[in-house]
Amino acid sequence: MKNGAVLINTSRGEVVDEPAIVEALKSGKLYGVGVDVLVGENADDFSSADSPLVVAASQNLNAVVSPHIGGWTMQAVATTRSLVVEELLRQLSSDEI
Repeated sequence: MKNGAVLINTSRGEVVDEPAIVEALKSGKLYGVGVDVLVGENADDFSSADSPLVVAASQNLNAVVSPHIGGWTMQAVATTRSLVVEELLRQLSSDEI
């Protein structure tokens, strides 16, 4: 990765090494990071306050952490509902059931 790059992770928190990202931010290797997922966020005892990236964001290290809710816009939810209903009706009207 080039020096000064910006890293974006919107897939799963576990695909990155959060402490290494923070070190890369501090050293200038990375210019910034943006994530909407964190390591361990699905665990019952998860606390975002323990995340190295949340701490980095609170220290103004060019880290942006947002909730993993990109698919929850009104349009996205309406489209998903329509697709589910259309598929259900298609299945009910076919011999595939």
